Amino acid sequence: MRKRKSYLANQQIIFHQLFRRFKNLPRPLQFAFTLSLGTSALIYASVMLWYFSNDLTNPTFLGMDKCNACYGKKLCRSFLRGDFVLKGVSGVRVFDHVNIQNVFYAVANNSIPVVLKKLAHNSEFRDIDTKICTLSGLRYNCDLDLALSRSKPYNEPQLTTYSLENYFTRSMPCMSQRLLDYLQQHYDDDLTDFRVYKDARKRFIYTFSVNPEPLIIKAFPYTKGYPFPKAYGACGRYLVTENAGTRLADYYNAHWIKRIDIAWQLMKIADKFTKGSSENFKFYWTDCSYENIFINNKGKVVIVDLEDIIIIDTAKIEREKKAGDFDTKYSLKFTECKSGYGDCVEYSTESLCTQKEADLNYYVICRNLLSSYANHHLKPRGFLHDLPSNIEQEYKIKGLLEDCANPTKPNERWIIKDKILQVLKEIKDKHV
Repeated sequence: MRKRKSYLANQQIIFHQLFRRFKNLPRPLQFAFTLSLGTSALIYASVMLWYFSNDLTNPTFLGMDKCNACYGKKLCRSFLRGDFVLKGVSGVRVFDHVNIQNVFYAVANNSIPVVLKKLAHNSEFRDIDTKICTLSGLRYNCDLDLALSRSKPYNEPQLTTYSLENYFTRSMPCMSQRLLDYLQQHYDDDLTDFRVYKDARKRFIYTFSVNPEPLIIKAFPYTKGYPFPKAYGACGRYLVTENAGTRLADYYNAHWIKRIDIAWQLMKIADKFTKGSSENFKFYWTDCSYENIFINNKGKVVIVDLEDIIIIDTAKIEREKKAGDFDTKYSLKFTECKSGYGDCVEYSTESLCTQKEADLNYYVICRNLLSSYANHHLKPRGFLHDLPSNIEQEYKIKGLLEDCANPTKPNERWIIKDKILQVLKEIKDKHV
């Protein structure tokens, strides 16, 4: 007992000495020390909370309380059962303040790596929720399920482009009734009969309003050759997809043979998107960047951000073709970057929506990634930088890529893209 009292007395003396020294510090240092101590305590508490709890079993965290103003309910039982667990910093809530993309990494069933995507910033959710309340004649912060029940598209016999006109997202500027019907037919939240299952219609409308990615990823799946990740489903305001692998940025300094293979895949995707699908839909990839491209464990290119892919209904264009426009190929002009780096591609949405063909996909890949015009501030000279001199001398790949980004003649990009595809395939077949 005496030893214990002596120990406590010593601790008290040490504490008083430390407190006295702290009081003698200048006020700025006192403030900095207190702030540092508080931040450390907050991070420690967040880590401990993450370690001993699972946010993915919390219905409020998942946004289940917002349904049917959500993406779906298909996976909610699995979430509440604890089948999904956040991993790494995704599980530490204090880091949510820097996770502005609202993308979270998790593991399903203890072994399957998955990605959880909210598909919008928190501020965007607030704006969209307010808009839905307003369109339904309700006040700010209304009951969203009630607002959707009163909305025009919900109460129409059939969802139409006209009834959804106020709910269009910026990535669906070329919407047609046939495309809308196609997205509905492949909507896969357990319920597909929109005349009977009205809750599914509410979720479709809300998803359409926020971000059409869950609709696109189901209507044009990887099983049909589309370069998109596999989607497992949704719960509340989270879409769950496979973890697509490694970012393209991590391959910037990979062996040149590997980069040639990736470049060939990218140009093949551009070709596939431009030529269109068997269902008479074309795709224009307007946001082609290192951040939106991953390489999976089989070495295949995967596009992980579908929000800025514009889908064109070619059947609609042919039906409504305008004299002088329809058969004219829309070739984009090279533009310099105003900010010094970033996505510098400028295009006319109206031309994409009304003309039969456009070379946008080839342009963005050459301009933003492959050629020396690609001007990412941390990745100069393009993705195919520093090729061996004998390869460059034989195939002149650098010049082809620069002409693809900045052609010297009208419509020349259509000819050059075929040459690039041929050259990349030759190199790939010979060296890969």
